[in-house]
Amino acid sequence: MGRFNIEDKKVVAGVDLGATNVRCLIGTLSSNELSLAGSSSIPHKGLYKGRIVNMKETSSALQKAIEEAEVMAGLQISQLFLGMSGDHHIFSSQGMSIISSQQVTTDDLNKAVETAKAVSLPTGHRLLHVLPKSFTVDQEGPFFNPLGLSGLRLETSVMIVSIPETNVQNALQCLRYAGCSARGLILQPLATSLAVLTENEKKSGTCVLDIGQDQTSLTVFINARVHHINSLCIGGEDFTHDLMSELKIPRDLAEKIKIEYGDISPKTEWENKETIEDLQKWDITTNEKSINTILSTRAELLFEEAKQILKSLSYFDKLEEGFILTGGGSALKGLTETARYFMGKPVKTATIKRFHGMSELENKNNFATALGMLCYVQNENTLDYRSNYSNGKAMKIKRYLQDLFI
Repeated sequence: MGRFNIEDKKVVAGVDLGATNVRCLIGTLSSNELSLAGSSSIPHKGLYKGRIVNMKETSSALQKAIEEAEVMAGLQISQLFLGMSGDHHIFSSQGMSIISSQQVTTDDLNKAVETAKAVSLPTGHRLLHVLPKSFTVDQEGPFFNPLGLSGLRLETSVMIVSIPETNVQNALQCLRYAGCSARGLILQPLATSLAVLTENEKKSGTCVLDIGQDQTSLTVFINARVHHINSLCIGGEDFTHDLMSELKIPRDLAEKIKIEYGDISPKTEWENKETIEDLQKWDITTNEKSINTILSTRAELLFEEAKQILKSLSYFDKLEEGFILTGGGSALKGLTETARYFMGKPVKTATIKRFHGMSELENKNNFATALGMLCYVQNENTLDYRSNYSNGKAMKIKRYLQDLFI
């Protein structure tokens, strides 16, 4: 098999460096229609809280994941899109331009976004995304399609995402060891959202809670634009650790108990038998109600923290479509019902979008982040001002704005 150039052959590939697995997807784009060709998932222990802590382990898993996906797809890749997790810094910025011909043109939009982008990043950080949220004309708005409007002054609000350069370099080094290079970098919570949200959910206001092993990411879409991304220091492992601490049992047993007996549905009639077979040899007498009380307490902490963040930013009341839960931690029975009860909003478990050739991924939501990277490539012209390709050049603003507003 020869190596194909991704851009020339319209082949796209994305890798999700997850906490426990490296997942790779290879697809093709034809007339902007996405089809999937190959997938793989390789377990590893090279990351901790989104940071690479074992280069050899991570590189080996990357290489295996890429090779397996290549075999399934029947081709080889030399470049791919890489998801970035862990530390990131997000802030809003404003820009403006004088409307040159009394009607908003693409050049006016160009100047406004460029001035919003001209900000100082945190020391040691790299610009990752510039995501426009809205525009105003002569302080009226917000508008999401201001082209052609009459006025004198155009202003814009954008969300800027940056990440530590050291995290980037470590990830790129692992990729080089695996025999590939990065075509672009994508923030993982953003990618996950693109794989699970419908267009209506993006427009009406939705928050995606991606409950991973070490942390939970929170991504807010309103009016079809990304408005906020955050990380909460609570993940699926915290539920397991609570059982370990309360019951004084090993981690593997606590994980097994969580999976087999965990059910935090409100008003669930738990069995009150005093012994659980897996705990007998540890001389532990407890019941399902006690176990699920422990798990419920952690779930409430998670949802309370998310709720407070959203309320402090005035987003909570704007979430007409409520919440979508995804990630490995969302598999806990009753978590969706508990979230619905606690948040007082619509809540559902994520379902990844369907594309041609994805029969192998049927009902596999753990591929949401990898799939979202391909969705990002499919939609980046209407999403992200700064396309951070490996050649370092930003996407032309004229092309971006034409796709976004015309």
